[in-house]
Amino acid sequence: MNDLFKEDRWYAYGVSRVRALELRLLDRAKLSRLAQAQSLDELLHCLGDFGYTHLASEVSGEGEWDKLLQQEYGQTLSLLEQLLKEPGLIKLLRIRDDFHNLKLLLKAKLSGKKGDGGLKINGLMGLKDMDEAIEQERIELLIPSVQPAARAALGAFSRFGQPQYLDMAIDQEMYRVILTELAGTKSPFLVRLVRTEIDLTNIKAFLRLCWRRAEIEEVRFALIENGLLDRGFFFSIYSPGEALETLVPHFQYTDYADMVRDGVSYLTDTNSFARLEKLADYHLGELLRRTKLVTLGVEPIIAYGLARKNELRILSFLIVVRLNQLPQPVIEESLPDVYL
Repeated sequence: MNDLFKEDRWYAYGVSRVRALELRLLDRAKLSRLAQAQSLDELLHCLGDFGYTHLASEVSGEGEWDKLLQQEYGQTLSLLEQLLKEPGLIKLLRIRDDFHNLKLLLKAKLSGKKGDGGLKINGLMGLKDMDEAIEQERIELLIPSVQPAARAALGAFSRFGQPQYLDMAIDQEMYRVILTELAGTKSPFLVRLVRTEIDLTNIKAFLRLCWRRAEIEEVRFALIENGLLDRGFFFSIYSPGEALETLVPHFQYTDYADMVRDGVSYLTDTNSFARLEKLADYHLGELLRRTKLVTLGVEPIIAYGLARKNELRILSFLIVVRLNQLPQPVIEESLPDVYL
């Protein structure tokens, strides 16, 4: 009983800490203001007004902003490490970067095109060590958690010869590792969160495959196991060449009915998946927002970490579109909420 009291008191402090930090997250109005900035200079000026003065003043060259945003996320992870009593949970936030880096480094090795663009610095394995392991073709030098993913990815690329299959194989292994780790925690909510994320990933992949009339073999390979929706559900409704609108009723009694209906409607009208992507983000955000009702436990702390990561992802997106001078409608159409 005494240990339970100590744990409750510990997480009472952690939750109160992140509740205060949540007030600093960029809300929809501030995101819209940033999206309306007409130049990178104006965007950075707005960031300064919204409490990001240190970032706005330090962005000095091409690519520098990405490094700074990753360092910001690293500081958030360091805070979460102090607030979470279960070290495995912070591992689950960091290891996503390892799988991301594995994709990029393997594709660079297979294509013969070296480069460090897009690599993440907050994983469990150092970038230099991972790069050397892949360059030397020594999978055993990778951290154990990603070794099966590397083998599966190379097998998929050897079989299909296309990089997207490498990505699919790594995603399969990433979610398997995450769910295995979560099995030892005391949070059914986090398990449901990850399984929902798998569903959303599968729905987006499934509709894209339907859109281009892929073979059923590719569908079987692409869909990730252990979502709330069984993979057999997708296989049973797949029919190459059938209009996407005919798929919508099959989702009627799932949690994703509105998302699929609206996303497919927008896709057939505009040939764009932007609405579906945004609705998927919103669905996950709604699930995370339920942690607002939790006063003790790991859920609000993890939710804040994910929201913070998403906020920085949005800032990266806004900087990229400003550098590339994309039209305003494209920016507004793709802009999600922070709380994901």
